[in-house]
Amino acid sequence: MSEVAILNSYDFDKTILITKSENTQTQEAFRVAYYALKEKGYDPISQLVGYLNSGDPAYITNQIDARNTIHGIARGDLMNELVLATAALRFRGN
Repeated sequence: MSEVAILNSYDFDKTILITKSENTQTQEAFRVAYYALKEKGYDPISQLVGYLNSGDPAYITNQIDARNTIHGIARGDLMNELVLATAALRFRGN
């Protein structure tokens, strides 16, 4: 699980520290939701973005229990995983 230092949101002189740890449960939730949405003929990226923006579980299909799987993970943890994965792919070696 990721550690998050929570600071006053109006304190712009402070930085929020997020440390990475392997969160295979979060990765698995994304994998299950992605493939379930694709299997049902939905655009998985659009559906996942809709879910992350709104928190509405209706964006995720019940196929292979994807809705329950992803809804069991905090949206902040899901977004953290996306940023970490994107940074690892885009900025490796920099």
